[in-house]
Amino acid sequence: MDLDFDQIRKTASLERGRRVFEGEFGSANPIPAHVEFNMQKAASADQGLLLIANWFGQDTIETYEALGGRYGSIL
Repeated sequence: MDLDFDQIRKTASLERGRRVFEGEFGSANPIPAHVEFNMQKAASADQGLLLIANWFGQDTIETYEALGGRYGSIL
């Protein structure tokens, strides 16, 4: 596995900056944590099965999981 340390440093720097900004001015993200987590889950899900789960018209993530859907890595 080839690690890009420059990219890791840039990402850490951006995260640190975001946290400082939030500490000074409050959260820059108006999205509730549970919604953001579900968005991350959906992004790592099997998109075909997620679409099928959405057709049921209920809680898409819950239906996806009930259909046996699995997630890739979630950040």
